[in-house]
Amino acid sequence: MEQSGTYDDMKGVIGSLISLWVGIERTVEKLDDAAPRQAGDESFPTSVSSRLDHWQRRVQADEGNRPFRASLARRLRQQLREAQKIRNGICHGLQGIAAANREQPGRICWRINGIELSRTWDEMQAHFAWLSKVAFALEILEEGDMSCFARLHDSEENREWWRAEYGIDLPEPEPWKRFVGKLPTLRGGA
Repeated sequence: MEQSGTYDDMKGVIGSLISLWVGIERTVEKLDDAAPRQAGDESFPTSVSSRLDHWQRRVQADEGNRPFRASLARRLRQQLREAQKIRNGICHGLQGIAAANREQPGRICWRINGIELSRTWDEMQAHFAWLSKVAFALEILEEGDMSCFARLHDSEENREWWRAEYGIDLPEPEPWKRFVGKLPTLRGGA
């Protein structure tokens, strides 16, 4: 069985990381450019981080009508901040790569702000599996069309779907909120 994390595999981690982030950046740029502008909104965000922040604010502006969607957007943005730290670390502070051997897996190492960090081949593959889905999650949450995307309704099934598909873990709702909209109404009398 061939070992994962060879020197060439680890070099490929850098290319994969950049490629996935280019896809995320293009998606958020497309969504941001298509969004209606407010009067006096002259400055357009240019960095991926500022565009993602702008996207989150835009989605959360409708929080009163769609709180589950806003919660998902907030959590996705938090997760992307952590993912950006990995991207920025590797792109701006790469220290080296090590191929797998009998004692240890392949590893990529970087240094940011005096802190040395690293990830193994398997950790990066899991990270890429998640990153590869982010652009679609951004589009779903941007669209916000409740009829098209039933996954934007707050239910246990949808919370599990977002957790399984996108790794978005939300805190459990208050117990009483589970029954809002599900209580029978009284007809006639009283």
